[in-house]
Amino acid sequence: MILDIMDSSESSEDNTTSLTPLSESDPSSSSGDSLQRLEDLGRTVWSQISQSDQFTEKYGRDLENPGTVHCYLFTRLPRDDTLAFEAFANVQTASIMKEELVYHSIFERLIERYTKSRAKPNPVLMETRSTEFCYRLTVLVEAVPQQRWVLRPELRLLREYAILRHIWETFRLELVANASPADLLVGIPMPFEFVNVSGFPEYEFVNHNSVWHRGIHGEEINMTKLEVPGTTERVSSSLSYLSLEKLGPNLQYLLELLRSQRSIMSLSSALKILDQLLCRLMVLHKYGVILGNLDVKFLHFGVREASKVLYISRYDCAMVAPTQHRSAGPYSDRCACLSAIRRREVHFVHDIESAFYVFLSLIFPILPWDDARTTLDSSSSNSRTTGTTPGSSRATWMDEKANFWSSNSWFQRMLRHVNSEYTDNVYRGFTADLLSMLYAKTQEILVQGESIPQADYMSSLMTPASPANNAYSNLRRIIALYFQFESVSTISRDPVCSKKLELLLAEDHQDRRVLWNLNDWCWNPFYPAYVSKTRTKTVSMKITSH
Repeated sequence: MILDIMDSSESSEDNTTSLTPLSESDPSSSSGDSLQRLEDLGRTVWSQISQSDQFTEKYGRDLENPGTVHCYLFTRLPRDDTLAFEAFANVQTASIMKEELVYHSIFERLIERYTKSRAKPNPVLMETRSTEFCYRLTVLVEAVPQQRWVLRPELRLLREYAILRHIWETFRLELVANASPADLLVGIPMPFEFVNVSGFPEYEFVNHNSVWHRGIHGEEINMTKLEVPGTTERVSSSLSYLSLEKLGPNLQYLLELLRSQRSIMSLSSALKILDQLLCRLMVLHKYGVILGNLDVKFLHFGVREASKVLYISRYDCAMVAPTQHRSAGPYSDRCACLSAIRRREVHFVHDIESAFYVFLSLIFPILPWDDARTTLDSSSSNSRTTGTTPGSSRATWMDEKANFWSSNSWFQRMLRHVNSEYTDNVYRGFTADLLSMLYAKTQEILVQGESIPQADYMSSLMTPASPANNAYSNLRRIIALYFQFESVSTISRDPVCSKKLELLLAEDHQDRRVLWNLNDWCWNPFYPAYVSKTRTKTVSMKITSH
């Protein structure tokens, strides 16, 4: 076995969870000791899952070392009790061009299933994905020993796979019926397989007749009847792995990179990212998926040719309408919808609220409720050692977020610190008006949208000019107002936005708005040399065993 330890800055997963849940080590121990414990755990877990059926025929080998199992283990965990690896698909037929490689039949069947093509190179993947698609994979491994699983019986990786499979299978039915374009799921990672690994006593279920798993609709499923989605295979242990499309860095890393340059994201870049996010949400909501948990940590860019495509990478808190119970949680509090936290409710417009918070976090280093969250985090840490509860701090944090919407005074103060591309007063005033329109429109969507039943919202979402459809298109029209385009279709024009543009051009006949180049439309350009110096490379810790 060959195992490389990769620094978290290279990871395609969010880098927030410490090693504490997976080790009982002294928290004062050195980082080297922590890395060694993670290395040992990674080797153990990888060797366990590699004993599952046909694993070595599908994963682990590369062209240079065809007789070895090779993967990279990231130094931070996506979440508690979950390890993230980068692995390589075994190549059955060698080719100079990666897009022409032939993989194990399980990958080939799935690619054909979701693209309707056996061609090499695949025409759909060439338009929507990277040339390295399926060559490099992300393998998430959930390994929860039974003594911890019985305290919090969750199979979050199974839920994530079930949600992703629902999205892709619903899309496939439309694709077969020629009712959907082949590139509709751009920005949604493709799942390859989910395997529940048995044969290891420390993970085998014992006396779980009274334990329930929450399904994709929120329904409770008895663990004795739980099956891997799409199969009749029973789930019998808390050790599983999910392989899916490899993604690039997340938005959190991008913001940290900007801070290292003593800079912040430009408004035009943030608006373009918000536009992509609204497009992703519209597709997910079309298929009934309510994410419930959006954050910069869970938004990644693709790799290579897809490096300008925004991906939503986290689905373990998502639910599929019609929902039968309250939201799944837990949430990333900074960008979580207030109703999801306070009333534990689930609705499509809650994702739009969270998307607006994500947008704010891109252009403002500090949000109005961050101080309350800092207090909450400290209280949560103390509660683990002293038995105290952070209830009052959580209430304060929720009150701050409620105040943000009850009065626009906070938002108006934030506007003074916007990093727009303009310096003159005319365009700065235009920018402030545009952002105020985004704030007011989002608030209107939340008030009106929550009253629409989930079923009615889904059924009318793709109907032009319906309230559900307008929730996305009206926000996107406001975003488009900030930019110049070669041409704008009639359906993209809005009377209010058109009037706002007329007033601007009446004061400045030279339209100096930012040009939107649709060939380069995702983030600010960075100097490659600077980025290569900033990002820490793979830690040189290669382990070979036989």
